[in-house]
Amino acid sequence: MLLKSITRVQRFLAGAVRVLPGALVFAAMLLVTQAEAAAPRMCIPSASGVPGSSGPPNWWTPGQTTSTGDPNHLAYQPFDPRWRGAMSLDYGSGSISAVEYRALHTSAAGKQFILLSWQVKSVAQFGIDQTRLYAGFYSPASNKGALLTLQLKATSTGDDSNFPVGTPRARSTAELQPSSTPYFDAVLTTGTGADPASWTSPSATPTWLTDTLRVWVNAQSNPYNWTVELRVPLDADIANGIDLQADGFRMWNYAQIEALLRSDMPPAIVPFTWPRPDPGQPVLTYASFQDGINQRFPAAGTWGEFALVANPAADAGCSGIFLATDRIGTQGTPFDSQIKLNANNTFFAEPENRTTAPIGASVLSATFRLANWGSQVGDTGATSWTAPASLTNVPGAAVAAGAFGSITGQWNPSASDADICPFIGQSGAGGVAGRATCSNATPTRMLHQCILVKLQGPGLNFVRDSATRNMDFVKASRFEREAEISVVGLPGLAVGKRDVFMYVERRNMPREVTQSEEQDSDLAPSLNALRKRVSDEELAATVPTWVVHSYHDTGEKITLANKKFVVLQPQTAFGYFVDHDGPLQGWSDVIEGADRLREDLYQVAPPNNGAVRVKTIVQAVEAGETRVGDPWPPAAPPPEPVVQKWWMWLLLLVLILLGAIILIRRRSRP
Repeated sequence: MLLKSITRVQRFLAGAVRVLPGALVFAAMLLVTQAEAAAPRMCIPSASGVPGSSGPPNWWTPGQTTSTGDPNHLAYQPFDPRWRGAMSLDYGSGSISAVEYRALHTSAAGKQFILLSWQVKSVAQFGIDQTRLYAGFYSPASNKGALLTLQLKATSTGDDSNFPVGTPRARSTAELQPSSTPYFDAVLTTGTGADPASWTSPSATPTWLTDTLRVWVNAQSNPYNWTVELRVPLDADIANGIDLQADGFRMWNYAQIEALLRSDMPPAIVPFTWPRPDPGQPVLTYASFQDGINQRFPAAGTWGEFALVANPAADAGCSGIFLATDRIGTQGTPFDSQIKLNANNTFFAEPENRTTAPIGASVLSATFRLANWGSQVGDTGATSWTAPASLTNVPGAAVAAGAFGSITGQWNPSASDADICPFIGQSGAGGVAGRATCSNATPTRMLHQCILVKLQGPGLNFVRDSATRNMDFVKASRFEREAEISVVGLPGLAVGKRDVFMYVERRNMPREVTQSEEQDSDLAPSLNALRKRVSDEELAATVPTWVVHSYHDTGEKITLANKKFVVLQPQTAFGYFVDHDGPLQGWSDVIEGADRLREDLYQVAPPNNGAVRVKTIVQAVEAGETRVGDPWPPAAPPPEPVVQKWWMWLLLLVLILLGAIILIRRRSRP
């Protein structure tokens, strides 16, 4: 009813549909983030809550309070702790999460429900015209499906007393009526068969959709984010839910982000989809199905497999080995990316055994690869990532059921020319003398390196078999490091170079800190203990965090609503948790060697199959210090003095008068 009164969204082509000319190759990047040979079966666990807050997340019931009677703000926020333990499909790559799909299931009054959350956490400032979410559901058993399409129509920051200042505000469909500018458009279609394009809207909008659908958005300040949450009942009648079987169904998720670049540049589209394309295959790109372009969706039978499971670890079809970004690194100083050239570097991986069976010693192994600190597209060839022999197929210790394992490998680059020469060349670097036997005159590798870990093991099932780490703990007040922005592994463009856009995300780093808020950012207790207790995501919630998200131009353009958009693909991100001792007045940062498009957006143009280097600078501003990166925006050039223009006009007037006098005198002669 309500949604029928909302302007119906022209549904967008999204899926395994139309490969644009010169199809985009982004499978290599996916190899870094989640290198499964095919989309695994995903198991949705039951919601159990957390100590002190039992039960499932509940964002739609008004009037919830804490035990002390205070409004339960967390219940109405995307970061409700009761999402802990949810099934997660994460799109982080080397740093904190950028996009995440979460799911739990619960039951009430004899009925089962799926709790769903789609979070776009870290993207370049996004526009609202083409920012959309598609969520598809399909039951192979009944051959029925449903597709939810959301289009963002307006933006808002926290402007309600029930929400902390500066956080996104939740909106429901009830807030859309009546409104000349709806907050978002939502369309539900359903039908029989595996072709979503044939599905149609139900005769009446289901109340389960309008009652529990909520949207949070912050499109006005860094970090920009957008979250959608929905409770889906399982029911054969669309009026009461979606016809899905708990023991097996299919889902498809596609978040399409309209990224704003500079005002004089066309906007961009950044796609995030699940299931992801298989590594080694061209990415299936998305195009407008307006203006006569055929509307198509990926066939529902190809969507990802899901099931509702009480305990995924006890289900052979769900359990497996999982490797997280914050469980790889080097021993000693946590996550120190600097390579010791004349000593052993000890690399570690701590895979989680999410099964009920132990894994014997040396069954599970890992290969550690390295690349220059910065952002890569994920190419695992020798020109981008390298795997020293001593870090290849490193065997691991035995892993108990439900426990974290330990795989460690040691590498001393000075043991061979092949390992040390890229770091020192003939000229030397890092206090290490060069070697005449090196073929390279100067170093080609930086002292700081990113880490990619790939697991393998006969007969083992992997929920996630690889992870990349590009996050370091660093100290300010002024921190500097060189970073490499690489497009190695991508096909060349005719112009001979490829644009890469770098969005700088800042968490807990206000530009100005008032005197009453003046504080330090000391990371206590020790970082070793900190790493063992919390994840990177939890750390970023409280610690000053500076991350660069990179997106390369694919060379493709698509037309949406008579407007052309460039198509971008994410690369690996990199960044720092910043430690500062003592009081500070605020934070500042800059990327030198890149064109600054916005206060938080930069652009570089590496040559085809090449890279460029930039310098990242992060500053904890103390009393009396000059900020880096200022002034921003750059001061406009001073206007030309008005007096100069008057002289020009005066000179022109004199010339006209002289001309008139000469003409009159000539005509007056006999």
